[in-house]
Amino acid sequence: MTAARIPGQLDLQEDAARALADGLRAQIDDLQSRLRESETHLEHLAIIRRTVTGLADRLPAVVPDLHPSQAETPGQLGILTEVGTGSFARKP
Repeated sequence: MTAARIPGQLDLQEDAARALADGLRAQIDDLQSRLRESETHLEHLAIIRRTVTGLADRLPAVVPDLHPSQAETPGQLGILTEVGTGSFARKP
């Protein structure tokens, strides 16, 4: 290789190194974006877990056995429906 060709070879190597660096930067940007999405998803799952666990902690361990006389108590098992006046009444 002659001394006259060295600058041209250096230019080629510099262009290749620059292209590699640009490609790696693009990959890093993509990975950072994917990481942010994944972390957001994990945060949402943690919120859902806390919510479900909190609700499960509030549920009674055993479902109460209601006697027919208790079922007729107003407000326990009656199904309410809105009537034309805007008030609520027990559904027949």
